[in-house]
Amino acid sequence: MRFLMMRAAGMVSLGLTTVCALPCHAQFYVATDGSDAWSGRLAAPNAKKTDGPFATLTRARNAARTAKQKKHKTVFVRGGTYYLREPVTLTPADSGLSLLAYRGERPLLSGGVPVTGWKRGAGKLWTAPIPKVAPRGASASGVSGASPVRNIRLLRVGVQWQTLARHPNFDAKILTKAAGRS
Repeated sequence: MRFLMMRAAGMVSLGLTTVCALPCHAQFYVATDGSDAWSGRLAAPNAKKTDGPFATLTRARNAARTAKQKKHKTVFVRGGTYYLREPVTLTPADSGLSLLAYRGERPLLSGGVPVTGWKRGAGKLWTAPIPKVAPRGASASGVSGASPVRNIRLLRVGVQWQTLARHPNFDAKILTKAAGRS
């Protein structure tokens, strides 16, 4: 009996040594319905929409950098599509930071630009104006002086990749066969 009591007391004292005076783990959240003006400490906006997750990974990374906890910082990214205007850069200052998908959700980070204003064209074609983006090296916070996107290489509608329209239409397989390659 005495052995069991000592063993139990040892487990309790071991458990107490892991308790921190401050929270041991800083957690932040990012969501498509978030705001970079909020605390980032809530997984979803509160009822009054006065606090909730951040809107961008950059803001969450910066909050993690300034958190009082030096180790074990996590940014949970909620499901949805996040259009990145600039790369999210991690440096040695971000050591101990984990970027994780929120449980059961699938975030999609895209370096693309949303295309809106689609209208039905002739036949099976659809058309849309090309959006304006900040030139390379310019601040992505505003798009004054922006130019249309050039060299569009990929088009995604929802989660499906689409074939870009081209004129005149051609089939690369036919061109390859005509050149004697297969």
